Amino acid sequence: MKYIAIVALLLLVTMPAHAHIDGGSGSYIIQMVMAGVLGLTFSLKLAWRRIRNGVNKFHTAHRH
Repeated sequence: MKYIAIVALLLLVTMPAHAHIDGGSGSYIIQMVMAGVLGLTFSLKLAWRRIRNGVNKFHTAHRH
């Protein structure tokens, strides 16, 4: 509980950073997000295909 209070305090108390984000950084972040979404989609597609093939093999093996 003590750690949660410390983390909450650190997140609530902010100080100015005086930082600059370069113009290309935004497009890089968008590119990384898109790559993550596409990678997740591809992984889910492969997993779903393996599950579907396993169920189909089970059904064809147990038909009478």
